[in-house]
Amino acid sequence: MDTPANQSIQIEAPDGTLLSASTYGAAPYGCVLVHGLGDGAYIWSSLLARGHFGSALLPNLRGHGDSAWDPLRRYTRTQYAADLCFMLERVPVRNIVLIGHSLGADIAIRVTAQMPHLVRALILVDGGAYMQASASEYIVSQFLAQPRSYRARDDYASLLECRLPLAERDALRALAGLALRRVSENEWVLKVDPAVGSHLDAPDDATLAPMLASVRCPILVARGAFSAMFNRTSIEKIVPLLHDGQLKTIARSGHSVMLDNPAALAAEMSSFAPVPATFHRGND
Repeated sequence: MDTPANQSIQIEAPDGTLLSASTYGAAPYGCVLVHGLGDGAYIWSSLLARGHFGSALLPNLRGHGDSAWDPLRRYTRTQYAADLCFMLERVPVRNIVLIGHSLGADIAIRVTAQMPHLVRALILVDGGAYMQASASEYIVSQFLAQPRSYRARDDYASLLECRLPLAERDALRALAGLALRRVSENEWVLKVDPAVGSHLDAPDDATLAPMLASVRCPILVARGAFSAMFNRTSIEKIVPLLHDGQLKTIARSGHSVMLDNPAALAAEMSSFAPVPATFHRGND
């Protein structure tokens, strides 16, 4: 799996936290992809390698990837949304398609509600309002239980292979290299603050649902066919909130849709927001 990111940028948040992002293609960026809990900008590499994206900005949430760890542990959904709004005001973007996975979908909804003039279309990948609480809690518990350091990148790759049996093995081994930072000859550590899992606030449907209902741009909700995040009740609650939206189920995928079946997800995205209309590189 080749990493299509072109360069890294850094922006200092108002509270002094250094936020980072990877870029793909040329500015102004027409697409912004927001990762979920414990991941980083690198999580989108398999999807971007499928094409359909002319230019993209891939932020790392505070405490994740190459963004700084917050000594005050301000790892809340509100803070993450504020960080992304701050970044979008300072990075060249235009008529963006905003894409979020899991926690990133929650953040994407909040940002769209706050900056509707900037977002042309919204794509929620296995996330949004009314997700199953048990599935969300399991993801947090899995994050908290995982080892933080590894003797070799292959050790973490083996863990990923156990957790993501549907994903391509080569892609997971490449992902392991991007998710770890080498600290000594025989030690690699995850690029995420362990405190993220214990300080992230719980999903708040009472806040998020009205925000999603207020969105007027086209919305695509892409759920994994085998994901525990959506059940019938979730679907029955979220679909009526979509003013101009559609729900698609991605075959052969669990919660990590962009890793399990990136080709199918990319095809749905391309159909929903074609390259000439939304992902065009250069002047449009």
